Amino acid sequence: MDKGQNTLRKEIKNDSDSFVKSIFRAVPIGIGVVIDRKISFVNQQFCEMVGYSEEELVDQSARMVYPSDEEYERVGKYKYEQIQERGVGSIETVFIRKDGQLINILLSSSAIEGNDISKGVTFSATNITEHKQEEKKLKEKEKKYRVYIENAPVGVFIADTSGKYTDVNQEACRMTGYSREELLKMSIPQLSAPNAPPETLESFSELKKTGKKKQK
Repeated sequence: MDKGQNTLRKEIKNDSDSFVKSIFRAVPIGIGVVIDRKISFVNQQFCEMVGYSEEELVDQSARMVYPSDEEYERVGKYKYEQIQERGVGSIETVFIRKDGQLINILLSSSAIEGNDISKGVTFSATNITEHKQEEKKLKEKEKKYRVYIENAPVGVFIADTSGKYTDVNQEACRMTGYSREELLKMSIPQLSAPNAPPETLESFSELKKTGKKKQK
């Protein structure tokens, strides 16, 4: 075992530093220390995240939690360049658990001493798998929504509570003679016909004032 790693581990596990130890236990994210990308310390949350025990992780290369050499090298290059430039590095990556499951991770790191990564680097790992899954679902919904309005046989105009158009389809452009870019710079009153029914403009005025549609 490297002398520096052994000393560092003793400092982290020192019973006198109960405050630091309590933080490692309490935080809902994985925390650890690596020296030359070799794992020197991890908290219980990190162990549970990747499915390995502390004994299986300590003294091993961090490569074991990455699904490929390419991802391991990519993260190291990008993250350590950030640390050298501004003291901290942060990147989204993928870990592979002991059971083979892939999880999305937000990894943040900082050198223990200034920007000198040779003395050791602390890291935090946050499991963002659910967030990424929700993000994917949202993008799929947005894609379906875009297909729906673009294929609608009528002009579709969507505006926010101030009356400004936030989305239109191609039929709306054809009907008005304006491009999509032009319409998205306009608002309901600008496009309303001079002889539009009074209730139309009254309804818009109420919406702009209260954020609610005028009740009939």
